[in-house]
Amino acid sequence: MPGLSPKAFSIFSGSKSLSLSGSSSFFSFSGSNLCMAKIIRMLKVREMEKEDLPEVFRINKENFTTDAWTMEGFEREFKLPYSKRFVAELEGKVVAYAIFWIIGDEAHLMTFGVDKSHWGKGIGKRFLADCLEDVKGKVKRVLLDVRKSNIRAVRLYQSLNFCIVGERRYYYSDGENAIQMEYSFDPS
Repeated sequence: MPGLSPKAFSIFSGSKSLSLSGSSSFFSFSGSNLCMAKIIRMLKVREMEKEDLPEVFRINKENFTTDAWTMEGFEREFKLPYSKRFVAELEGKVVAYAIFWIIGDEAHLMTFGVDKSHWGKGIGKRFLADCLEDVKGKVKRVLLDVRKSNIRAVRLYQSLNFCIVGERRYYYSDGENAIQMEYSFDPS
């Protein structure tokens, strides 16, 4: 898996599995969060495999109502050369997923979800921070769309230094607007 920073990931051999024991500039813990810190240290990020799709699909359905992806949509991603797919595992169980499209010098976060039983533990933040580390050097910026009403997600992205850059009117199938956000690897 080329492009992975040794600061964010430990070296792996053959299994496509990555241990997130390194530190990330996006993530820090205070004394009261030591239990969460332990959970985060146990988190492993790896490339998504077809065998992960039942769990990925379950998490997607759990997180999204009107605009959940179909199983066929997830399966199609494995045929697209510009699709970059990740999962996060905790004790061997998939607890988060993300799909990016790498097009030119931009990455687009197409879908992302965390198992609801793991919300609020820092897993989503750590997982996305390490996904960003992986695409760093391959793209100049990462773009995403998020429901305007999804304040929890907007705050998560802002905590990772995504900025609001626009709004798409009536973007979602139920007519809700989308907030457009951007993360730039070039701070200027």
